[in-house]
Amino acid sequence: MRFLRDLLGPRNPTLGWVRDPSRPLVLDLETNSLSGVPLGAAFDSLEFLGPAQRSKHGQLWEFSNLGVVAEEESTRIGSLFVVPIPDENFGVDPYTGVVAIGSQPVPISWIAREDDVIRVFGKPTRRDEDSEETILFYEVGGRVVREIELTPEARIKTIAIYSYRQ
Repeated sequence: MRFLRDLLGPRNPTLGWVRDPSRPLVLDLETNSLSGVPLGAAFDSLEFLGPAQRSKHGQLWEFSNLGVVAEEESTRIGSLFVVPIPDENFGVDPYTGVVAIGSQPVPISWIAREDDVIRVFGKPTRRDEDSEETILFYEVGGRVVREIELTPEARIKTIAIYSYRQ
């Protein structure tokens, strides 16, 4: 049995999951949650998203037609990503949901400058830049990091939230 598992790779726990279209997609940056499911919750709490496949790097689960990516760490949700525009790092369509801070939706499609991002999301705690992207980092309460990755034209390419241990 182990030989077959090693040969075929790990089992996909999401194969039987069914997308629940009545549950809207909302990445809430205030509660660090996706549609009410917070970081650290059981990974199978994402069942409402439907089936996923492993990313090309094998570390993440991609919900392709939703633009959502999740990392499973010891049966828990360690990271959540939404991908508003195509990104070479993920095999997903553009994110179809809403990003909110508290209960207020953030119009990410309207953001066209880094100043707009800072006005909406606040001043980052750190900023990294190279010729392909700018990443703004926001540390939240010493346990959660938000990353907003921008194209050279300052369009939001990826929003990630993840927890870390000190």
